[in-house]
Amino acid sequence: ALMGQLIAGRNLTLQAQDTVQIRDGAQSPFLSLSGGNTLIQGNQGIDIFAFSSPVPSFQSYGSLTLVSGGTISADAHFLSGGGFALLDLAGNPGQFISLFDPIILVNGDVVFGNYTGPALKVEATGSITAGQITITGPDPNFAGIPTTIGNVSLTPSATNTIDRATLSNGAGAVAAGVLENFLGLAANT
Repeated sequence: ALMGQLIAGRNLTLQAQDTVQIRDGAQSPFLSLSGGNTLIQGNQGIDIFAFSSPVPSFQSYGSLTLVSGGTISADAHFLSGGGFALLDLAGNPGQFISLFDPIILVNGDVVFGNYTGPALKVEATGSITAGQITITGPDPNFAGIPTTIGNVSLTPSATNTIDRATLSNGAGAVAAGVLENFLGLAANT
């Protein structure tokens, strides 16, 4: 497992033939900081659990891309000055799971395939394109606090699914604020 800090003045690439595994702890928060683009590729999978840093664990002044032919498990906070993409090895939107609370903040476009996990927060100045989104429960940091939007109640025992979500500069087909409140998805308006 990769731990510690990775700091690059330009582009940063982490590549594994098998699985990229990143971990941190209270005594050793993980930080990846790139002055250019960041590419993390694990041909068989990507397994990230990095929440100990007081700032987003993954920061890139350019694009931030995770690529895998297997599962991308991304339990971390991501900050990108360019686009953010979770892709498969062919360059298509990749599947993405989480056990906790992923947060993605991007100055650009966001692309990922299907997502399964608890509360998901994505904010972008550009478009957000996602596959099927299955919310399995609330943010664990707020466990026990039910969230209700219209007829949808998000409780730890409920699973809620959105078949496809696409927002482009706030011009999506969903009423303003609904997805933002439900999933934490927000495109620039």
